[in-house]
Amino acid sequence: MPFLGRDWRSPGEYWIKTENGWEPCRLLEYMIGSLDQGLKGNVHCCPKSNRSTLTTRNVENIPPQLNNRPPILYTRTSRENCQKPCLTDALNRLDFAGAVRDIRKFNYVCTLVQLLIREKLRELSGATQRSLFNIVQQLVTEALSNHQNVNALQWLLRECRKALRGGLYDLFFIGSSSVWEKQVAQLEAWQNQLAAVQPRSRPPDGKALLSDLPEECQRAILAKLDSGADLVRIGMANAQLYRISQELALWRELCMYHFDGNQLSVAVSPDPDEADWKNMYFRLQRRYGNKEVFPNMIHQCCCCSALFWMVSLRGLV
Repeated sequence: MPFLGRDWRSPGEYWIKTENGWEPCRLLEYMIGSLDQGLKGNVHCCPKSNRSTLTTRNVENIPPQLNNRPPILYTRTSRENCQKPCLTDALNRLDFAGAVRDIRKFNYVCTLVQLLIREKLRELSGATQRSLFNIVQQLVTEALSNHQNVNALQWLLRECRKALRGGLYDLFFIGSSSVWEKQVAQLEAWQNQLAAVQPRSRPPDGKALLSDLPEECQRAILAKLDSGADLVRIGMANAQLYRISQELALWRELCMYHFDGNQLSVAVSPDPDEADWKNMYFRLQRRYGNKEVFPNMIHQCCCCSALFWMVSLRGLV
């Protein structure tokens, strides 16, 4: 039951009853302000200006899109609630297992799972390990259904298997060795399923293909790729795409995108017009690695310390 008075136990928040239950007024003001502003400002903090005055009288003015709001995890504690959410709560409440169905969240979830398994697997609790392998299972299911990101997922499963094998011979790991052996066997089964995936061709539907587009459109599409490996692979499709993928202007944009001025000064030639930007990109990639950029990721509000998916709020517009 929310506090409406000035009792010392009150956290100082004003609550409003909606269709999904009681919600903090500050959160509703933030979400409505984000909808009104199109999320053009600093979305990390709850905006203090241009807020709607929400009361129990005008609660019907809340946009209907907020009825299906994204999952949010509150990390702030009070004198009455001293329990901080653990990693298992974050994985479950933020619905990482269901987030893999969104192509914009797939790479972010894969990177998070990879970091947890490679560096923290032997320290995770049994509940966290169960939630983590549930996410891996959802990743495999999604890859088998749409035949996308198969290579990235195979690499992730190899990392998982290597971490599990390393933990079996370590004296300090959580869980029984029989459970870990069962997980290794499950990973091997998933690897065999992904290895059996064959690339399927697009059925003839009468629509235009990439090769049917004008050269300017193909060049604009290839300029949106953020990986040199993808640019090389798409150049293997036909002769025209290969010619476009070899243009130094595309590789120059990749170098400018992933590396800053100090990093470029290590490999850039005295005459930038004669520089081999493709060779320079792979040299810098081996030395510094690519910049990690995700179209959707978890953010934390600086005002209420809540964790939420950014594009989920953007999708409400």
